[in-house]
Amino acid sequence: MNGWVMLEDYRFEFQVIQDEGKVLYLHTHKIEAGHKGVFLKKEYPLLVRDKKYEFSMTVMLDYPGNPPELEVKAAGDVVIEKVTLSRLHEWQVFSGIFTVKDDLTSITIENHTDTEYGNDFLIAKLQVSPVPV
Repeated sequence: MNGWVMLEDYRFEFQVIQDEGKVLYLHTHKIEAGHKGVFLKKEYPLLVRDKKYEFSMTVMLDYPGNPPELEVKAAGDVVIEKVTLSRLHEWQVFSGIFTVKDDLTSITIENHTDTEYGNDFLIAKLQVSPVPV
């Protein structure tokens, strides 16, 4: 998980799957209480204050019933506005830019779709990179 923390309710509900490229994916297929809410969080203590960074993630819709609507925040500010996954079994890359405001930056990934059925997706390649000046 490379420092990413799954919230307690989700900790044992995710499956970790490895693909041909040795990338780990999180699959939410077995969450019975629904997927709504923040499900992943990571704190970054070494980012430089007032510097711009890009956050990116790769996601894939695994079931077409009720597509997830994902949003990413850094220190509470929206980095990736709500995006609805729409391409079944096809990887999509989403990214956004944020400016570091404090000595510790917390990045959260939230799902706004509140259902346990048809809301399955995979997520991989969670990355933070400095934006060149």
